[in-house]
Amino acid sequence: MTVAETAPGGLLRLEEALVRMLDGLEPLPAERVALEDAQGRVLADAIDSRLTMPPWDNSAMDGFAVRSADVVRATPDNPVVLEVIGESAAGRASGVEVREGTAVRILTGAPLTAGADTVVPVEDTDAPMGAAALPERVAIFDSRRPGAHIRRAGSDLRRDYPLLSAGSLMTPAAMAVAAAGGHAEVLVHGRPRVAILATGNELAPIGRDLGDDEI
Repeated sequence: MTVAETAPGGLLRLEEALVRMLDGLEPLPAERVALEDAQGRVLADAIDSRLTMPPWDNSAMDGFAVRSADVVRATPDNPVVLEVIGESAAGRASGVEVREGTAVRILTGAPLTAGADTVVPVEDTDAPMGAAALPERVAIFDSRRPGAHIRRAGSDLRRDYPLLSAGSLMTPAAMAVAAAGGHAEVLVHGRPRVAILATGNELAPIGRDLGDDEI
């Protein structure tokens, strides 16, 4: 033992004690557990995404899905009026196609309507914000470039994209990443069993009256 390994009084330094305690230890065999039971565990194998997220182009705003060519000259003083032919909401696509001179009311997270290449936020139209009846027509007060306010398919995750490496600690954030990638179960190392032994001549059994020199 070198001088650097010992603390004053001949005791081991903390760093050296940790090295000795952990030397020779190997990870426990892996087991597959439900994702909700994986918090605090350590991944035994890397995981990749099983999904593409989002799976399709979708709207980042409440507004109207339109053709950018139809609104290129829209201004507050000279709005472009379009026929509203349907509505697209999250979990409920419109099933129609935007054609020249038409628009589809679209809500945040809804699939982008076929034929549309941009989204005009409701704030830039004469439509009321919030819950309201579907209007027959909508006045557009501002132009939008193609792709505006659209979240593209795969912009968060793509299938087979690496998510977490082996040895990753399954924190709540890591569990959320695994869930987003479509993993209901993960392969983790077994939990170690830890025993703590208290030793000393001064120790007395629990429940016994203590002597003058006992704890």
